[in-house]
Amino acid sequence: MLSGTWGSRSGTWSSGPGGVFVLRVEGSKVELMGDRHCRGNVAREDGLHVIRLTCDDGNTDRSVGRVYGLSSDGMTVEWEGLGADSFERAE
Repeated sequence: MLSGTWGSRSGTWSSGPGGVFVLRVEGSKVELMGDRHCRGNVAREDGLHVIRLTCDDGNTDRSVGRVYGLSSDGMTVEWEGLGADSFERAE
């Protein structure tokens, strides 16, 4: 499921052509930007990295996401009740 450690994944990640969503990771801090702005943290829970976000506008679509397929150049985040977004390293 996971290759490497989360700490080595700091940087900017983009989902889809044109970067529909941009995920900025700095250590355990995570920021999601796109049609809304959300901030939060990532922590290891039950063997997976879990992202927990709070959006400025109160939206909860992407408030809890589990990270799968983590590698040096990509990852997928499965958001509770919403579906998945695939991210590629943007740097």
